[in-house]
Amino acid sequence: MKNWFQKAREASGLSLEECASVLLDSRNSFARKEENPGTFTLNELRALHGVFNEDARKIVHEALRDIYL
Repeated sequence: MKNWFQKAREASGLSLEECASVLLDSRNSFARKEENPGTFTLNELRALHGVFNEDARKIVHEALRDIYL
């Protein structure tokens, strides 16, 4: 089952490599973060927000909103 971050990345049509590049990270390091999305920093999410499309942004916003519920 895919987590919210995997769904967001795929909704944007981005590869692991493309997202890793945005963070100046290796593919393997990024893949580990994606498997455990709670390890992303707010700065990393903000950088990725800039390359995500509208659908992906909604997925991320909903996941973050769930923190407060």
